[in-house]
Amino acid sequence: MNRFVKRKLTFAVVILVLGLCVLASSWLLPQGAGPVGTVAGFGFGWTAIGVLRLLQALGYYRDPQRAAKLETWEKEERTRFIREKSYAMGFYVGIFGCGIGVLVAAYLGDEKLADTLAMVVCGMLIAMLGAWRYFQKKY
Repeated sequence: MNRFVKRKLTFAVVILVLGLCVLASSWLLPQGAGPVGTVAGFGFGWTAIGVLRLLQALGYYRDPQRAAKLETWEKEERTRFIREKSYAMGFYVGIFGCGIGVLVAAYLGDEKLADTLAMVVCGMLIAMLGAWRYFQKKY
């Protein structure tokens, strides 16, 4: 088993175990003690993703040629460039979406939501600045 397949299997198992832990924790919460349905929903979602990823990784384990082809495609420079550009665009859309959400929530008088979204925007910008400084020193 090559490193690529091991990495995919490890990721799938971690997501599956995380989903099962969240799902189990939702059953431990007392009724009416908070968002039990929301926690269970996250647990079911992560468990389903873990199972699907595990099945996908087992498919790569059974077909080493397919795994090698996918590994080559993932490491290709064009693929990395497109992935980085799409992550950056998604990040900027998220920042602008939260910023617009702050303005709309403030206009509608929901101070708690406006403050929360403003803190999310600040956190995202701090994370971006930290990553920028890290990569500036690294490269």
